[in-house]
Amino acid sequence: MSNRPEWLQPSRSIYSKQYGIIQVSAIIGDNLYFRKGIISQTIFNWEEEIKKGNLSQIQHTPTSKSLIYQEIATEIEGRNKLSYCDVIPEQAANLEQIPDSMHSAVNNVLKQLGINQLYSHQIEAWEAYNQGNHIILETPTSSGKSISFLLPVIHECFKGNSCIIFFNLKALAFDQEEKIREFVNLLPESIRPAILNINGDTPSQERKKLYTHKPSIICVTPDVWHHELNNYQFDNYNFVETLRKVSIIVIDELHFYSGIFGANFALLNRRTQLIIEQAGGNLSQLKYIYASATINNSQQIAQKISSRRENFTVISQSGARKAQTTFISLKPQNSVLYTTAQIAALLVSKDVVGICFCDSRETVKSLTQTIRKILVENGLPHLKNTISAFYANLKNNQRRKIIADIKSGDVKFIVSTSALEAGLDLGCIDAVLVCKYPGSILSFRQRAGRAGRKEEGLIVFIPSRQSILDSYYSNHPERLLTDPPEVINFNPNFENLLQAHILACCKESRPTINQIAKHFGQGGVAIANQLLEDKKLVYSFNNKLACARHLGYIHGDIKIRGSRSNNIDYINTSTGEEFEQSAVNSALREVYPDAIYIAQDFDGNPVWYRSLELKIKEGQAFLKPTSQTNLFTRPQGAIRFEEVKTTGEEKLIQLPRGVIKLTPKICNISESIFGYKLYNRESRWTCPNRDCRNHNQSLASKLENCSICNSQLTERDIIQLVEELPYKEALTTSYSTSCLEVEIDLQATNLFKSKVEQIRSIIKNQKYISREERELFEYKETDICIHSLAHQLMLALPLVEHGASSKDVDFILHEEPSQPNLVGYFFDTVEGGTGMCDTLFQYLEKAISKARFLVENCPCKHGCSNCTVIYRCPDDNTAISKQVGLSILQDLIQQQVQTF
Repeated sequence: MSNRPEWLQPSRSIYSKQYGIIQVSAIIGDNLYFRKGIISQTIFNWEEEIKKGNLSQIQHTPTSKSLIYQEIATEIEGRNKLSYCDVIPEQAANLEQIPDSMHSAVNNVLKQLGINQLYSHQIEAWEAYNQGNHIILETPTSSGKSISFLLPVIHECFKGNSCIIFFNLKALAFDQEEKIREFVNLLPESIRPAILNINGDTPSQERKKLYTHKPSIICVTPDVWHHELNNYQFDNYNFVETLRKVSIIVIDELHFYSGIFGANFALLNRRTQLIIEQAGGNLSQLKYIYASATINNSQQIAQKISSRRENFTVISQSGARKAQTTFISLKPQNSVLYTTAQIAALLVSKDVVGICFCDSRETVKSLTQTIRKILVENGLPHLKNTISAFYANLKNNQRRKIIADIKSGDVKFIVSTSALEAGLDLGCIDAVLVCKYPGSILSFRQRAGRAGRKEEGLIVFIPSRQSILDSYYSNHPERLLTDPPEVINFNPNFENLLQAHILACCKESRPTINQIAKHFGQGGVAIANQLLEDKKLVYSFNNKLACARHLGYIHGDIKIRGSRSNNIDYINTSTGEEFEQSAVNSALREVYPDAIYIAQDFDGNPVWYRSLELKIKEGQAFLKPTSQTNLFTRPQGAIRFEEVKTTGEEKLIQLPRGVIKLTPKICNISESIFGYKLYNRESRWTCPNRDCRNHNQSLASKLENCSICNSQLTERDIIQLVEELPYKEALTTSYSTSCLEVEIDLQATNLFKSKVEQIRSIIKNQKYISREERELFEYKETDICIHSLAHQLMLALPLVEHGASSKDVDFILHEEPSQPNLVGYFFDTVEGGTGMCDTLFQYLEKAISKARFLVENCPCKHGCSNCTVIYRCPDDNTAISKQVGLSILQDLIQQQVQTF
């Protein structure tokens, strides 16, 4: 080996043109072996590679961001934390000539902006517009979706029409308005449309003055537009004329419109269409353009929002250039927060501009401080002020300053909540840290899409050891970029929501009953007739429906994003920060006064709190941090169900023996908590013999056998009731919501019993029976089966629908002595519904498949909070078995689901 260079030695870092910076593992003969994370690789004939210049000393590494990223990967590898490293090649732009059919003034503006050609997907959108189609743009972040919808919008304005562009966040509306204004201001003044930013910062009376008889581009959020439509009744000529001319409605960030937000937005669009019709507009010519991240059911959601069924063009192939991206995945970490802070500090020290997303303001602030502390410890105190926290509650001037500072280079790293996940223009970001799996493939790609918009990008996935999904994607990181995304879903036909929006439209535009039928369907007609009977609607002239005056300002009763009264913020009394949020009924069972509540910190470790006060009307619960304790509490309460009506066709699942029937319903639910029990859990070595005096007594483990009956000692959790504490006055909440009734016939019940008996027979032969296994003998077989299955399906729903949470839905077994079949109910956890029961019903097969995936991949033995246990369970997680649930899921996955 005399001809081997001194720099080419095992454990040394070298530069490879093909692989970047690598660390040599061994050199055997002509072969050089190295590792990238957990993958071993080989370079054949290393001498020849050196002669060709493909291998060299690290000092001779060409300077580029991509090689800095390789250096970072090598440093992470040196800390034994690297699991995977891959370089995703650059995707060249697919450009086409600007069509002759485009207005010459627009062509001139594009050239002034340095755009001499358009991406292929922008051309495709233009052609779809000219064909009169609705358009769904599903190209990646920073692919030029804004230009794609702006070109048709401006051409409609040239025709004398107006357009509405919906942005889901006010900050996004401001950002996009600036980009639109930059484009429009380059047009000749004589044909330049007005740009109206309709936002809640401008008083209502001043907003009325913004409208003009000129063609206009209205930039607005759904929240503000909901109230803005009330102006129609006041004969504001310019407002009415603007609405009459609306020919395109653009909906940006379509993937955010799920759950109650999506349902309200769909109904808001029906009201908008009705008003356009009332103003004399031509609804047959009204077109919709949607910009969205890739979701599994974009056309279905677009149809729900627009009430259109045909002529949709879905554009998902991007022609935009995508810079080369380095994708790094770490091994699962115990301390995600500290590891994330270390990597962020490393990026900043190498002049890499980055961003990291977190789930709460509390975590954002904690991570920001930790990064600054590490920079000081590393001798870089001058960089600590280049780290900035970003979250929704910042004032507008603060938000704008941070965004300006990162664009100018004064800020090098942003720690943000999801407030920056939407399409704000941050093209200067090089690197994205994704700490922990963010709950959905869609969210991961939205966050990762921030990396390297202009130059080479870096994505770093930092998984937590506490999560099944983190561990799974740590072992299969490439699937984060290839797995299909989740669906989004909502139910716009829930009666309470329909009623509120029908009242609003009758206040705004006084429609006829035929117009109600056209825009809200026969369900809307039935609701309108009931409102007439209840004197909430009255007939005015020409058989038009008007809202009764005594109802006042009914628009205030509709919370577009869901009512705050349906949510409780969990506030840490030591910091004053909100660290969690929950629906009222979940909060009733979790943070009732004096409850001991266990949350998780950023790294997934348990943190204990004591609930000091629950204010339901104010939407707040105050919890004081406390030390780890063996004490725990359980609420004492009751849930009452009252079925209101069946809302759809039932589904039948044919089992090997018997049938499960699922029926969508609306139910009134009343839930009360009238006290709690305080328990102590203590782990003891004890005698397992129930007939022995030493049974459950604390004995020394060194004895090995009981001194009385000679049984082998076992370690068991002994739970003892400390005290039972009633409240002077019960805490109660009542609401109407969507439910899914689950009915299991006698044959299926017998099948379930046989499954439990099979598992029981195996357990009986064991020498030691755990507490979890003993529960299989303490509860009815059918209760164990249905309860375990229900929990596993609820925990899988976030894998089915983007933005879903297992807190959005609950399940309860319903005892009915006269009913031969077993019955349970899934139910949405807020007034008006979250859409989760509808998602479970619509995507049942997918939910079953995802539930099996979760349970099979969870390393726990008997069930944990990742796969089977839900701590807020109304039945206190009794009659639960991971193994039984999995056995049923394996049966269900092979069965045909039939709709009747």
